Amino acid sequence: MTINELKRGANVSHKHKFVWTAPAKVASRSVRDIFIKYCDLNPDWPSEEHPSDFTHVNLWPEEAGDDYIHIASIRHPYYRWLSYWKYGYGGEQHEMIDPKNGPIECLQNMSQDWINGWGLWNLINNTSKQIDFLIRAENLEVSLKNLWFIPEDVVVPTVGKTYTPPIPFDEEHLRQVCYDRFLDDYINFGYMKDEKHYQWEPPNKISNPQFKHRKI
Repeated sequence: MTINELKRGANVSHKHKFVWTAPAKVASRSVRDIFIKYCDLNPDWPSEEHPSDFTHVNLWPEEAGDDYIHIASIRHPYYRWLSYWKYGYGGEQHEMIDPKNGPIECLQNMSQDWINGWGLWNLINNTSKQIDFLIRAENLEVSLKNLWFIPEDVVVPTVGKTYTPPIPFDEEHLRQVCYDRFLDDYINFGYMKDEKHYQWEPPNKISNPQFKHRKI
């Protein structure tokens, strides 16, 4: 069976043998456009067969082999929550409790069940497959260029940007609330509560897709 004959999921590359998981608000649309350009991800996503939330669930796809690696997109919890709050404030479909009250009160009012279901670590680590490579929204180009199939001169498009609502809030207070509510994400992905321009040390560029799986 050829690569083209294999079932093509929105987040599965049979050519490069990887599965990509991307929870909401981690710059997934920008990464998706790059992956479609440089590998064999389904260019028709979203579609009836592969709805828009296909990359946001984390069950290991049946069509992916045991030797496929797991690539996951993440984002600093503070900026991820702000992006989601802006999304809801702008009138888009969401699960927030009155986003017009501002990002702090809105997050404080979210149930623990919602927090558990929306946190990056709970979503990504829920799959039976351990994480092999992280794409950090804070530095997309560096992350992507460390993948063996992405060229060094890649230009990452910016898509899906939301506007900033005219509501003042206490940034320090919101950072603390985010830290308290999404503590697992900070701990497991190495984020710091107060970082504003997070500089992280990228992994070595992967030249061989058959490398040993490692737990992040």
